[in-house]
Amino acid sequence: MTTVRANDDDSRTVIIVPNAGYRLKSVLADGNSVEWVQERDFFAYTFAADEASHALSVTFEEIPSSYTITATSQGSGSLSPSGAVIVEEGASQTFSIVPYAGYTANVFIDDVPYGSVASYTFDNVIGDHTISVTFELTVFSYAITATAEGNGSVTPYYATVEEGGSRTFTFAPYAGYELQDVLIDGVSQGLIASYTFDNVVANHTLHAIFTGDHIITVTLEGDGSVEPSGAVSVADGTDMTFTFTPVDGGSLTDVEVDDVSVFADVVDNTYEFTEVVADYTLHVVFEVVLPRYTITTEIEGEGTITPSEAQVAEGGNQTFTMEPAEGYALADVEVDGVSVGAVTTYTFADVTADATIKAFFEAVPTYTITAEAVGNGTITPSGEVVVNEGASQEFTITPADGYKLTYLEVDDVFLELRSTYTFADVTEDHTISVTFAETVTYTIKATSDGEGTITPSGEVVVNEGASKTFTMEPVAGYKVADVNVDGESEGAITSYTFEDVIAPHTIHVIFEEAIAEYLIEYDENKDDVTDVKIRLAMGTNVIEIENLQSIHPDDILVTEDKPENMLMGLVSFKVVLENTDNATAQVILDISEAAPAGAGWFMFSDETWSQLPVSNAVFSAGSDGGTLVTLTLTDGGIGDADGEVNGQILVYSGYGTVFVPPVTTEGSGSDNCFIATATNGSYPHNFGGNSSLMLMLMALIAGCAVSFFRRNRG
Repeated sequence: MTTVRANDDDSRTVIIVPNAGYRLKSVLADGNSVEWVQERDFFAYTFAADEASHALSVTFEEIPSSYTITATSQGSGSLSPSGAVIVEEGASQTFSIVPYAGYTANVFIDDVPYGSVASYTFDNVIGDHTISVTFELTVFSYAITATAEGNGSVTPYYATVEEGGSRTFTFAPYAGYELQDVLIDGVSQGLIASYTFDNVVANHTLHAIFTGDHIITVTLEGDGSVEPSGAVSVADGTDMTFTFTPVDGGSLTDVEVDDVSVFADVVDNTYEFTEVVADYTLHVVFEVVLPRYTITTEIEGEGTITPSEAQVAEGGNQTFTMEPAEGYALADVEVDGVSVGAVTTYTFADVTADATIKAFFEAVPTYTITAEAVGNGTITPSGEVVVNEGASQEFTITPADGYKLTYLEVDDVFLELRSTYTFADVTEDHTISVTFAETVTYTIKATSDGEGTITPSGEVVVNEGASKTFTMEPVAGYKVADVNVDGESEGAITSYTFEDVIAPHTIHVIFEEAIAEYLIEYDENKDDVTDVKIRLAMGTNVIEIENLQSIHPDDILVTEDKPENMLMGLVSFKVVLENTDNATAQVILDISEAAPAGAGWFMFSDETWSQLPVSNAVFSAGSDGGTLVTLTLTDGGIGDADGEVNGQILVYSGYGTVFVPPVTTEGSGSDNCFIATATNGSYPHNFGGNSSLMLMLMALIAGCAVSFFRRNRG
C-alpha cells in the first residue's frame, strides 16, 4: 500500500516500476480498478487535483518465460511445425497445413472447429494452445446432363457421378425415327447405341439427335375430302401441302392444326406445313351435305387401329392402319366379320353404310438363349436372353487380361474359336457356353557378347503360339560374328524370328571387332624396315573391302594443289556396299603414325586433289599415339573416285596439310615446262584409271611436259 499526499488544486502522478521478472497485474485507486499508462518499462497513474486523500494499491505477478502450443495431425497431409512447439510470451507462431492430393484439412484450434485453411497464426501468445488437423479423403461428384433433339429418349437424362466413377447412357428413337448422332461435350461420336463415361473427373454433357419421318394425322368432319389423307408421313425438315375438296354443293368451314384454327391461313382450299420437325394433327371441317356413316374398330390382343373410329360421308373413303404392340404380331383382320388377311392397312371405299373392322394380334413366340462364361472373361449378353421368333441375337466374347478363349460350345457342339457368335432366325431355345483359361507364356532369353545390341534383350515373355523377332546391330567397327539359337549356330545373321512359340528359348549374339580383317604395312624410308601400319574397319553398309594397298609417298604423282606432309602416302581400296539403296558407307582407318597438326583428308581422282569435308573425315586419337580416321563415303559422290553409282566406292586417299604454292620467278625457262622422274624410276599405280606413264605421254602430246618430284622429306 502506498500513501500519496497532494496540495489543493494540484494533481499527483505515481510512477510504478515492476522488479525484474515481474509485471504489473492490477491497479486499484481508492479501491476501484483503473487503467494505467505504460511508459517504456514503467507505468504511471495520475490522481485528479482535489482536497481529498487517496489510496493506490498495486499488484505485481511473475512473468512466465514461454508457452507450449501442441500441434497434432492425422490422415494424409502435413502440419508444420508439429509436436510441442515452445513460444515466447507475446510472440507469434504460424502453422502450415498441407493436405495431400485428394484430401482436405479439417482444423481445430483449442478444440474449436476452424474449417479448412492453409495456415493458422497464434498472435501475442500469453497462454498454452492446441492445434489439431484431420486430413480426410475428398470425394467430388460431377454432373452429366443429357438432352435429346428430335423424337427419341436418352436414359438417364441426368446423373451425378462420384469422381472416378462411371455412368452409361442409352439412346432409344421413337417408332419411325432413328439416331443420327451423339455429341459428347459437343464432339460427335457417330451412331452408337450407348455411351459410357469412365473415370469421371469433370462435368459433362450428352446430346442425342434423332431424325426420321413425322406423321401428320388427318381427320375429316362433314362432306369432303383431303389430299393426302390418313396418316401422312413427312420427312424431317421438309414441307407438306394439303388440298381440301368439298362435295358438290358443300364448302370448307374450318381447318385446325393441333386443335387450333388456321382457317385464316388457308389459300385456295390448301394449307402448307413448312419445315416439319414434329408430329401434327390436321382436322378439316366441311359443311354437312351428305348422309354420314360410322366405321367402328375392335381389337383382340395387343395393338392399335388408327383411327380408332371414323365418321364417313356417303360415297367417301376411309383408310385404317393396324400396328401390333411390342412382342405381338398381326394375325388377321376382319371387315364386317369377314377375314381379309393380316393386312396392315385397309381402305373402305365408296362408303354407303355403317361398318366394322377388327384386328387380331397374337403374341410373338419367344425363345431363350442361355449364355454362360467359365473362367476369367465375359460373354455379352449373358444369362437367359429372350429372343423373338425369327429374330437374330449376337453374343460378344471377351477374355480378361492374361486369359484367352479355349472353348466355344453352342448347343453342346464345340465350334471354332471366335470373338462373336450370332444366332440367326431363332426358332428354338439355344445354349452358348465359353471357357477361358490363363494364357500360357514362355520366356526367350536374349543375350549378347561384344560391342552391339540385340533387340529386344533380356528375358522376353511371349504368349504361347505367338512369334517374336530379334534384331542384331553391331556398333561401328564391329560385326555380327555368330548367332546361337538354343545352343545351335545360325551364322552371322542380323535378325531371327521364333515362330509359333511353344517352349522357352535362348538366343545369343556374338559381336566381334571388324577392324582385324584388313592390315597393310609399308616401309616409309624404303629401307626394308616396316614403319607405318594401317588397319581398316568395316563400318555401316559395308560387305567387304577389296584391293587394299598402300602407295608410298615417293610414288605419288604430284600435280597442282597436291597436299603437303603426306607422311603415310595414299591408301587405295574398293568398298563393296551391303545395301545399294543406301549409298552411304562408313570405313574406319587405324594408322600407327600420328597425323601432322592441322591435317585434313585428301582424295585423288581425275588428276586432281580435293579435301573431304570435316564431317566426312573425322580425326580422333588412335592406339599407341596413332591416328583414327572415320570416313563417311557416298557411292558416286563424296570420296568415290569412279564417280559412278554402281554399288561400290573406289578410294585413293590419305592425310596431309593444305599445299601452299611456291613463289615463281619469270624467265626461268623458255616455256616453264620440263620433265623429271622420281629416283625409283617407275609408277605402277593407277589413279582414276590413268597410269603415270600414260599421263606423261598425254602431256608430251599436248606440248607440255609433266613434272614429277620426289617428296621433299626435309
